Amino acid sequence: QANTGYSPNAPGEIIDHNRKGIIVSCRESVIQITRLQLAGKTQTSAAQLLNSRNLTGMHFTPLSQGLSALKK
Repeated sequence: QANTGYSPNAPGEIIDHNRKGIIVSCRESVIQITRLQLAGKTQTSAAQLLNSRNLTGMHFTPLSQGLSALKK
């Protein structure tokens, strides 16, 4: 789910999360991720991932580095 508007954060940076999803900064907007699949894992809801991990300060890696990683 995309939300148009400027985001001052780096693309891929998790800027917020709640029971509805993970809010990630994009180049010119933000996106709310409600379902995702980490490498080697089954698809899960954002809420389930948030129950098992602390995502504060994490970043999704750029496409050039693969889709699999969450980094600090």
